[in-house]
Amino acid sequence: MKTPERNAMETILDRFKNIYKATAIVVLTAIVLLAIVNILLFGVFYIKDSAEAAPRQIRPKDDGRLFNSSGSPADNGKRTEYELTWFDYAAYGNIPEQYAADVLDDFYDLSRLGFIYQPWVQFSEPSFSGKLVHVDRDVRGFPIRRTVNSVNQSDRPVIDIFVFGGSTTFGYYVSDEHTWPSYLSQILNERSGVEVRVTNYGRGYFNPSQEAILLSDLLKSGHRPSLALFMDGVNPPRTIDVPSFTEQVALGYKTLQFAPSYSEQLAWIPIVRLASFLERRLLGNVVTADTAPEVFAESHIATAVNGFRQSRDIANAVGSLYDVQTLFFLQPNAAYNYDTRLLRNQALDGFNEERTFMTATYDQLRADKSYIDLSGLFAEWGDRKAVVDDCHYSPSFGEFLARRVADFIDVDHLKPRGLAEPTGGVRKQ
Repeated sequence: MKTPERNAMETILDRFKNIYKATAIVVLTAIVLLAIVNILLFGVFYIKDSAEAAPRQIRPKDDGRLFNSSGSPADNGKRTEYELTWFDYAAYGNIPEQYAADVLDDFYDLSRLGFIYQPWVQFSEPSFSGKLVHVDRDVRGFPIRRTVNSVNQSDRPVIDIFVFGGSTTFGYYVSDEHTWPSYLSQILNERSGVEVRVTNYGRGYFNPSQEAILLSDLLKSGHRPSLALFMDGVNPPRTIDVPSFTEQVALGYKTLQFAPSYSEQLAWIPIVRLASFLERRLLGNVVTADTAPEVFAESHIATAVNGFRQSRDIANAVGSLYDVQTLFFLQPNAAYNYDTRLLRNQALDGFNEERTFMTATYDQLRADKSYIDLSGLFAEWGDRKAVVDDCHYSPSFGEFLARRVADFIDVDHLKPRGLAEPTGGVRKQ
């Protein structure tokens, strides 16, 4: 016979059992739903990631042409978004379509390789051998854009000229033979009685700070050029004077030293990715030196001008220390004074904002007599296309620029140098 106390205990146990069962059902249902949601999100993110990682689908134009009547490239699956937006075949002059298309194919393949780490200056284009575009290594292992130099067949003295600059000097979207340093070599060799060898150390995104450091690194490695030539203006120092991709490099350095946090370890889970995505959309990205848009304010103008001048002074002082002559050019800059009506793409909202900044910056730099001012060459060139996109020089304008640069180089008064004792072995990266 059950006592009242026993009945009360059984009632309490029954309640606990019911609560446990209900809780177990809720928890199990939540786990199942969470698993289903993650599986569905995994499928969505897998499709998204695969689409972003896969090469663009080849979609040739119906008429089979490589370029449209507007000058834009036909999308053959090997065209970057930048090329599709800006590239203008009409600026290539009489160069055949197939030749220009081969150049774009090469630059697409080069872009798929990304940048490599380079000591002191942070990054560089990698070694590359395309059909018309090549990135070689110099005798000390430094990456160089291939320059078409003449072959020394008479054992004449060799005058080495090192050229520094950004992507306009590297020669984005033109072949090796159509970079302005290649034209400079051809012109100087035609004019002089010695052998001139131009080496192109131009790099995409490089600003004057990186160029001054690269010069120092080359000289320490044993290089002794007869002349170091700097072509600057398009890539000003950033609001914070650090190289591009600094944030990514800093993150990589942190990853080498410390294990990822729990939140970073769980970041791959689809529902966590979704939460991070929604957070960014609702609250905005965290603004850092790398992710913040360039604010073309009065303070940035002042720091940019100061950055140009100090980097120039440092490069000049380092050159003097090693008895290397230096020349500094203020380059033609489409964002400064190019006739925008000549651009294929007329969507110029951001372009016009940059022009305001560049106008104020260039006006101060042009007054600095330490620069050889070539900023007016677009006006001298006339009412013709001079850039193949929104900033990079066309083959014919590159030759025009090289002839003006050559006018300021007295080859006969330059001394042949050679190599000196390096501070280390040949670079592997």
